[in-house]
Amino acid sequence: MATFRELKAQMAALEAQAAAARAAEFEEVLADIRAKAAAEEACMTACARARYA
Repeated sequence: MATFRELKAQMAALEAQAAAARAAEFEEVLADIRAKAAAEEACMTACARARYA
């Protein structure tokens, strides 16, 4: 069985991994939202041009 210190060290390592995973996932979601917003803006621009052409 692991000692308390070993378990605390494992917990700290897992917390660091979890924080890194959360940051990476956040960046992925943010990039996805930005891409969708850019696509929507492009569509709206094209629709406006077609409407007033």
